[in-house]
Amino acid sequence: MKRIPIILLLFIVAIVLFACRGGETKADPEKETTSDRKTEERITDTKPVATPASPDSIGSEASSEILAKIDQYLVSTPVYTAQASGDITNVSVTIKNTLKDITFQKAIVEVTFLGPDGKTIKNGFYTIQNIEPDDTETVKIPNSKGSSITSHIVKVKSNQLTNGEMVLTGSHFDAGK
Repeated sequence: MKRIPIILLLFIVAIVLFACRGGETKADPEKETTSDRKTEERITDTKPVATPASPDSIGSEASSEILAKIDQYLVSTPVYTAQASGDITNVSVTIKNTLKDITFQKAIVEVTFLGPDGKTIKNGFYTIQNIEPDDTETVKIPNSKGSSITSHIVKVKSNQLTNGEMVLTGSHFDAGK
């Protein structure tokens, strides 16, 4: 009877040792080795790097105006087919960045399905990433009930406009923050 617990104990120890095998050689993501640092310092790029406009060069007043009137600069256009049965199909929203020198790392568009009486049936929020100047991004939206769709940008993240923070825009924008 005493052999079974000893064999079981040896089996468990073997599993633990096998699972931890090589643990001391695994890379620690928080520690940077000196060889990695030297490699990064030696890498050079012969192309000139275009520096993005800093928030100071745009100006806080211009930045505030862009954020308050974001739908004029990040133009969202819903595309859909309204069926006679009251369904909306083939739904997508295209977002065009009309600004020439500002990139948006992230934007959230609110899509609202409206009934024949103009009342909201359903809202949805969709994320678009990396919208370059003069770029157009498209997001597909699931089909739903309704007779029409509206869309507008509600939040953006831009290094040039928001210092890399996600902020409310449009009618929700508060310039005092």
